[in-house]
Amino acid sequence: MKLCRPKLLPWGVLSLVAWATTFPAVTHATEAPALRVLGPDYPRAFFFRASESQAASREVPYEVWDRNFSRLMGVMGKMLDEEVPGRSKTLEYYKRFKQAHPDQLVMLHCNGNSRDPRMAAGFAD
Repeated sequence: MKLCRPKLLPWGVLSLVAWATTFPAVTHATEAPALRVLGPDYPRAFFFRASESQAASREVPYEVWDRNFSRLMGVMGKMLDEEVPGRSKTLEYYKRFKQAHPDQLVMLHCNGNSRDPRMAAGFAD
């Protein structure tokens, strides 16, 4: 009985095609401002959710909030009402932050497991 061996050429060609089709996206991404958090410097640090309560309460003006949270390499917080009602108020602060600091990371914290069932599907009203 003769065993059939798969040819390696088709997989190599598929890999090359996959790489070639992603290459334009990679070159396009390099034109955007580089994120400091992805750079070679250590420690790589950003604020995780500490920024969202001040942004949601609006007790702290944006200028003070920005000064507090622009010291590291970015921020992460809830910007949707998917788990904590009222967190969509933070979106304006995070948008302004990203515009003022394009080299910093701004990440949405979204919890799919504890989502409020009253929130519309697809995170849209």
